[in-house]
Amino acid sequence: MGLRTLMRTTTTLVATTVVAALLTAPSATARPCHGCDDPELPGPGGPNCPTINATTDPWIEAPVSPAQPKVGDTVTARTGVWSNASSMKVRWYVGTSGVGSTQSFASYVSNRTLSYTVKADDIGKPVRLWVRGLGSDPACVKDEFSDDTAAATQGSAPVPSSAPTVTGTPKVGVTLRANPGVWSPTPDSFEYVWRWHGGDDDGTHRGTGRDYTPTGADQGKQLRVEVSTVLAGHLAATRTPTTATVLPGDAVTASTAPSVTGNPVYGETLTVDDGAWAPTPTSIDRQWLRDGQPIAGATAATYQPGVKDVGTTVSVRVNAQRDGHPSGTATVAVGKVQLAPKPVWTGKKVALKGKDKVKKKVKVALGPKKILKRAAAPDAKITYQWLRNGKALKKSTKKAHQIKKADRKKRLKARITITRPGHHPLVITTKAVKIKNNAKLIR
Repeated sequence: MGLRTLMRTTTTLVATTVVAALLTAPSATARPCHGCDDPELPGPGGPNCPTINATTDPWIEAPVSPAQPKVGDTVTARTGVWSNASSMKVRWYVGTSGVGSTQSFASYVSNRTLSYTVKADDIGKPVRLWVRGLGSDPACVKDEFSDDTAAATQGSAPVPSSAPTVTGTPKVGVTLRANPGVWSPTPDSFEYVWRWHGGDDDGTHRGTGRDYTPTGADQGKQLRVEVSTVLAGHLAATRTPTTATVLPGDAVTASTAPSVTGNPVYGETLTVDDGAWAPTPTSIDRQWLRDGQPIAGATAATYQPGVKDVGTTVSVRVNAQRDGHPSGTATVAVGKVQLAPKPVWTGKKVALKGKDKVKKKVKVALGPKKILKRAAAPDAKITYQWLRNGKALKKSTKKAHQIKKADRKKRLKARITITRPGHHPLVITTKAVKIKNNAKLIR
């Protein structure tokens, strides 16, 4: 059923538009104009309007209900056939609201074809066409709506003419890039989700975004990337290219070699600088070596050579590790470990004491504790060697010496050796005494 005929002046234009919008539009098959009553003539002083009729109402040509127009589809409509219309105005309506601007046609053409492209905002709403026929006097008008389409729905998902791909070598530390391909209609954007492929898929994603850099956890596994379209008002489409098995990354290598500071001397501290490595290690291990063999427990950045190291060659091995990459190793030779300097004697020359008589004893006047104190070597050992006129007496190696006949008229003295672990020995000699065998005290 078309809207009833309404002949009105310009002063009644707004009221007529509201009435026309509220009345039910005709169905798609309703072509003749029904209920076109005689016009209501304008009031005094207004124009005499001839009857303006839509003998064939405006109608939706495509899609025909119940087919739903999809986002991106074109809705076409005809303006219908009119009598006594000299010009026309048209506008599309979605739901209850007009969209776009009103089009004006200065001349009347029957069944003019008009089109409208369904948009994302139209989803869930019907589309229809409003038509106004105007007489030769523009104050004389008649409004009609076409029938409604079915409610608009989402557009079809884009379809790729060139499928997505992945470029780059599947290797730990090397960036892969997803190429989205070519789609129609063209998506607004794409979403990317990287996952393990096949039996390795644990349901979690490895990363999002177009680029992904495999980590050590990806080594030995295949990857896939889900490329999904995003286009307003359209269903999403997804394609999933895969990669080959991810290979180990490049070996960790030293861009600046490790180095050691400190001297290879007993008791001194050696310190290793790990150097610089690429790619950046996640951990670094150190192992100090004695003649090429690991020293138990020596894995810190510092090491103090001990007694066992004296005379051996010390080195340190640095091992740089990064998950998914072969480790890098560098060995720094430090050198042969030397004895530390000998203790320093801070006392006076040591005297002898005893009785100048054959078969009596002469001994070192200073006791062992005092000797070690004056040498600042509490952990040292003391040995003695007695000398007659500068020559060593083989069997006289204690603190005291028994005077013999052969010692008469000879000079006796003791050579004291202070040996501290890891140090050069300190050797001192006592004052010498000449044996006269006169039974006097030696002091």
